[in-house]
Amino acid sequence: MLISPLAGALSDKIGRRPIMVTGLTLQALGFAWVAARGSLHTSWVELVLGEKYCPRRRQLPAGQLRDFAARHFGEQGGYAQQYLFHHARKTTPRRLSPRAR
Repeated sequence: MLISPLAGALSDKIGRRPIMVTGLTLQALGFAWVAARGSLHTSWVELVLGEKYCPRRRQLPAGQLRDFAARHFGEQGGYAQQYLFHHARKTTPRRLSPRAR
């Protein structure tokens, strides 16, 4: 929504095909990043688990986090993931950017 007006104006100048190729390439790179990470939710789940369950050691390897989640949540991992997401959104203070301070 933010890029569409700019892409529309730019496509009038340089053509539709370069804009489409660029957009599809960026989308493919995003999908490749998600595939490399394991899933879309892996990155924020790692952050929340590190923040809430292991506050002294924030940088845990993904394998240790996976083992921790399997031991503590087991088959209820999907419900735990939804709860962690909701809890993190409701309780984590929003960090202000340097410009907003």
